[in-house]
Amino acid sequence: MAMLTGPTPIIRFWSQQRRIASGGMSFDLFSKSDDWCLEFLRFTKEQICEMTYLLDVPATFPDRYAAPPTTALALVCYRLAWPLRLKDCMLEFGHERGWLSVIFNHTCVHINNRFKTMLRWNDHQLTPETISRYCAKTQERGEPSGLVWGFIDGTHKQVCRPRPETVDQEELYSGHKHMHSLQYLAVVTPDELISCLEGPYEGRRGDWAMWKDGMQEIVLEKAWDGDGDRVYLFGDRAFFLEEGVIGAYRRERGIPLTEDESVFNTYMAKQRMAVEWGFGKVMQLFQFTNLKLNMKYGLSPLACYYFVSVILTNCHTCYFDSKAAMSFGCSPPAIRQYFGLSAEEEEDMNLYLADYCRR
Repeated sequence: MAMLTGPTPIIRFWSQQRRIASGGMSFDLFSKSDDWCLEFLRFTKEQICEMTYLLDVPATFPDRYAAPPTTALALVCYRLAWPLRLKDCMLEFGHERGWLSVIFNHTCVHINNRFKTMLRWNDHQLTPETISRYCAKTQERGEPSGLVWGFIDGTHKQVCRPRPETVDQEELYSGHKHMHSLQYLAVVTPDELISCLEGPYEGRRGDWAMWKDGMQEIVLEKAWDGDGDRVYLFGDRAFFLEEGVIGAYRRERGIPLTEDESVFNTYMAKQRMAVEWGFGKVMQLFQFTNLKLNMKYGLSPLACYYFVSVILTNCHTCYFDSKAAMSFGCSPPAIRQYFGLSAEEEEDMNLYLADYCRR
C-alpha cells in the first residue's frame, strides 16, 4: 500500500481556501450587480439597504465580532437562499467559519426576537378595513358568505433524528409524515402574505391541536371586519366549525353530502390552495430549511431560521407581488406599510438610505 508522502490536493485546496478567507478580503454589497443580488440574495441592493433599516439589523455581535448591517443581512439571505455550508460562504464573504457562524446565527436570532410578535399578528397589516377587503376578494372567487378572510394550515419541516439525550424522539416523530419534524401553523391571506405564524410544535401534533393551543386566542380577540362582524379562517377537514374557523364539510357515516355542501367544498378547496402557495414560496425562495441535514435539533436555532425565511418571503411579496395575489386581485401592501412606519420613521429611513446605502 503506497504511503502519502506529501499534502493531498484536498489539503492544499483547504489550506489555500483558509488563506484566502483570512487574507483581508471583505464582502462589498455595492460592488455587486442587481442581477447577482437577485440571483443569490433574492433582493436588489437598494432593497437590501431598506430591509437593513426595517429589520433593525445590528452591527455588533458576540465575541467582539463586527460587520456592516448590509453585510450581515446579505449573509443571511445568501445562506438561507440555498442549503450552503459555511465554508461555501468563505470565498464570497472573505471570513472564516467562526465569523460567518456568529454573524449568521446572531442576525437570525435578532430578527426572530424583534419580529416574531409581528408574525403572530401584524396590527399594521390586519386592520378591520384590510380584513374586510380580504373577505370581499374571497367572495369574488366563489366563497358564498363573504366572511372568510384567510386560509389556515400546518406545515412540517423535517429535522435530523434528535439524540435521545436531547429530546424524546417520539415527541418529534410524525406518524402521518413518517419523519422527525417541527410543525408550524400559518394563515395565508389573499395577498399571499403569511399573515399569522405560530410554532414550533412537536411533529406529532395535529393541526387542530395547534389551533387550540396557540392561534385561536389571538384570532378570536382581533379578527373582526369593518362592520364589527365575526370573520373566519377556512381550513381543510382537520378543522371543525367553531368560532373563528371553519373547515370543509364532512360526510357523516351513511349520510352523503348534499349538492350544496359538495359545491362549497369544491370551490373552497381551490381557494385554500393559497396557503399551499404561501408555503411553497418560502420553500422556493429560501431553501436552507428544506435540507434536513442542516436542521439539527438542539444544536441550531431551527425555529429562527424558518421565521426569518417567512419574514423575508413576505418582504419579497411586498416588493415583487405574486401570481397568487394577482389571481385574487389583491395586491400586497408596500414594504413600509407592512412594517407600519410612521412619517417620522420614514423620514429617518430616507436619511439612512441617503447617508449610508446609496453610493
